Amino acid sequence: MSDLDTQASYGSPQATAQAGQLGYLPVALFGSVMGLAGRSSAWRLAHRMYGMPLWIAQLIGALAMLAFLMIGFG
Repeated sequence: MSDLDTQASYGSPQATAQAGQLGYLPVALFGSVMGLAGRSSAWRLAHRMYGMPLWIAQLIGALAMLAFLMIGFG
């Protein structure tokens, strides 16, 4: 494998530096925020259908917002 193949496959360090700090942030972190938000929404639906406690949905939603803000500032 030549040096050109490696840079084409993975991106050169110069291209990553030009992308800014967001280039180093793993995409899976945003998926974790979406999972927390979906869990909060599902728990809210369970509150409506089965009478589960609403405060749990609100707590999970607050955790999702906190995680989103931490990732955004990170």
